[in-house]
Amino acid sequence: MKILLSWLRDYVDIRETPERIADALLMSGTEVEAIFRPGENLRTVVIGQILDIKEHPNASDLTICCVDVGKDSPLHIVCGAKNVRPLDKVPVAQIGSTLPSGAEIRKASIRGVDSLGMLCSMKELGISDDHSGIYILPEDSTVGQDVLNVLGRDEAIFDLSVTPNRGDELSHLGIARELSAIFNLSLGREALDGSEGPGDVKKVTSVQIEESDLCHRYGARVVENVKVGKSPNWLRDRLEKVGIRSINNIVDVTNYVMLDIGHPMHAFDFDKLSQNRIFVRKARQGEKIKTLDGGVRTLSNPMLVIADAKDAVALAGVMGGKDCEVTERTTRVLLEAAVFDPVSVRKTSKTLGLVSESSYRFERGVNVANVPIALNLAARLISDVSKGQPIAGMIDSYPNILPMKRI
Repeated sequence: MKILLSWLRDYVDIRETPERIADALLMSGTEVEAIFRPGENLRTVVIGQILDIKEHPNASDLTICCVDVGKDSPLHIVCGAKNVRPLDKVPVAQIGSTLPSGAEIRKASIRGVDSLGMLCSMKELGISDDHSGIYILPEDSTVGQDVLNVLGRDEAIFDLSVTPNRGDELSHLGIARELSAIFNLSLGREALDGSEGPGDVKKVTSVQIEESDLCHRYGARVVENVKVGKSPNWLRDRLEKVGIRSINNIVDVTNYVMLDIGHPMHAFDFDKLSQNRIFVRKARQGEKIKTLDGGVRTLSNPMLVIADAKDAVALAGVMGGKDCEVTERTTRVLLEAAVFDPVSVRKTSKTLGLVSESSYRFERGVNVANVPIALNLAARLISDVSKGQPIAGMIDSYPNILPMKRI
């Protein structure tokens, strides 16, 4: 499991070095297998501003850029990209730099003209595979400064090996809580106890738990008028750094909440649910469902499913169904946060040969008190990234309240 130091600092003001943090976690029982620094090879790449662009005298497809990098005199750099303009601010790899690809930047003579560095694309910076042109930085970037902060690459990423009995550590909040105890630091966490909005969710949907021994708690919120599309940079960046592929702003929010507080979630296209209702029941013998990975699964009776008024629409705690997935045409979503029996999830996952980030956490146990917190956090984030409007209130079916353990 990968954990970002910058994300941990959302919860705890820790100023220890990554190595000190890793040692402390190891001594408390959490193994840190590696520490990655994605910006390590970018520390000599600085922010430059193009002052002037001239044609190359010996090559029609090249230009000579005069670039201010905050030194006494500007650098003259030969460039083949056509997307740069005077006054653009760009990443400049200076002589002596080594890029993430391993390429070393040296003084070079290109078609008879000396080039004293390189203007970098996103691919050359190791950010993405895009090498269509030079990466244009924000206008307010400061000339001469390291490019790391602008790119969000001044980061330490911990690769942790969490033991099966520490399901509470499978999130940034969980690790932050551990560090707050180790270093005697306060843990900051929002209450997230409000479910404001227009209307009343109980008038548009309902949840019926038929197997309360397998589903201890099931919560739902509905968000209307969502615009499904690309996630903002901050959200995509955090997910990609921990190895989660960005899908769309709605799905990304559910994954973000899982990685943030440790509670798996799912988003259904609300208008694809028959009668707009949720039933938590056992699968019918031989019932089939097409899961999000494209496979068609044949179910057996002990398996727990989430269903609408007609069919199974998700495998409880394991994976959602294709028929109710969120797409670009989705305008209303139903958010699910629940607590499923770990043994039931494990059996379904093993029988179907289907392992997910969700099942991994449910099998190790999740915090039942996080259900309303996860729903409110996700509803707020979806409102921010998709302009959606959460309907007031939440469905919170909790038939047999579990006693809270105090330590």
